[in-house]
Amino acid sequence: MKSNTTNEATPTPFCNITEAVRRTGLSEHFIRKNIKSIPHCKSGKKYMISVEGLMEYALKTGESA
Repeated sequence: MKSNTTNEATPTPFCNITEAVRRTGLSEHFIRKNIKSIPHCKSGKKYMISVEGLMEYALKTGESA
């Protein structure tokens, strides 16, 4: 019987700041400085950032990766 699983992980729509830096190439400083303008949710001290929203915000502000 064949399994339908793959070795590739599907990217999730939300990730922490470190993962967002790795995925987008934007600086951690830019993300932390503009966190209130970027779509996110916060649980305790951890920010979960919407990657799509982050990219839209970066394009709107003219920040490049």
